[in-house]
Amino acid sequence: MSLVALIRRSFQRPWFPPLILVAGTWLMYGLFPFPGFRRWDSLMTATVLHQWERVGLRQIFYFAHTLVIPATRIVALIAPRLDPLVVVSLRETLLAGVNTALLYGFLRQVTGLRSGAFVMALASIFLHGRWLLVTHGEEKEMLLLLQLLLLRWGWLCLRETSAGRTSPALRSFRWEILGALMALAVAVHLENGLMVLTLAMVLVRDSFRKKFPWNILIRTGGMAFLLALAWFAWLIVGVNHIHTGAGAWRWLMEYHVTGEFFNVNPHLDDQALEAWKGFRRLLMGAQGEHGLLGLELMAGLTLTGLTVVRSWRRDPRSTTLALIFLGMMTLHFFYWLPWDPEQWLPVIPMGSGLILNAWGTFGRRFETLLFALTLVLAI
Repeated sequence: MSLVALIRRSFQRPWFPPLILVAGTWLMYGLFPFPGFRRWDSLMTATVLHQWERVGLRQIFYFAHTLVIPATRIVALIAPRLDPLVVVSLRETLLAGVNTALLYGFLRQVTGLRSGAFVMALASIFLHGRWLLVTHGEEKEMLLLLQLLLLRWGWLCLRETSAGRTSPALRSFRWEILGALMALAVAVHLENGLMVLTLAMVLVRDSFRKKFPWNILIRTGGMAFLLALAWFAWLIVGVNHIHTGAGAWRWLMEYHVTGEFFNVNPHLDDQALEAWKGFRRLLMGAQGEHGLLGLELMAGLTLTGLTVVRSWRRDPRSTTLALIFLGMMTLHFFYWLPWDPEQWLPVIPMGSGLILNAWGTFGRRFETLLFALTLVLAI
């Protein structure tokens, strides 16, 4: 059997590409940590681990990303001799491997392109901003984990509505799980609320078009709202003298309402350039920034427009989902820390799907070459 045939045969096994991606991610981030100082989130989590016995239960969860510290504690129990800062980075490294495999599964689920999905997932490992955030112990892989789980399950549900299925039992089972996932995603990281809103907007549109019954939508949304409300009420009320809904809302929005990070009176051209810098730094870092970034931005916007048109022609439904989410993300971070690559990391799943829908079909002409190339890169 030739090497090319062996590669093709291996990639046809459903477990092989995710296994390669998980192993490649762990090797990349484990053997080549990003140098430099740690960021605030990792330092805060490591401090809590160091003083675990002195922190109460609600205080463990009382953080903008409420399940990050408990997840880190599990890793610390598995590896008790490691320094807390190492434990924080290890948590993100382990989750990054899982997320890369989930990204591959989501892209293949949406586009049907096996080799293209593998290449996009593999490329995500080498993003400069992701490499920095994972090995510095930020919480973004926790965010991506719930985002990808929500996307994969949500896409199954959306595909059900587009197929016109009418099984009440199956539909109820799926959508109740989606409601619970929505609440869990927001509990893990408030930024996942943008993904929840995206799915909700698509479902409401389908309900108006009579593709989906309103009673199921209300039950799903009601479950998500009640679970999230119960969680945040238990978490917030009574802590730091918070006893009202207004006080709880101010706590949830504290980063935004302070004005420290949120620019309410920006110059649009300057802000657009800062946003482009932030996205560019996610891809390749600050290296190579030059005086013609404005022209580069215009070229990027033109290419984005072509990508949207091509993706829409191939799959309007997934393109609509991507445009709603990416539009809300861009609007949000256009005014809030646009220069920081951390803020743009959540665009990876939907952005990758949009690109693959638009241009991935070209890869079918060179599938054998892609299989060989991606395996060599993974190794």
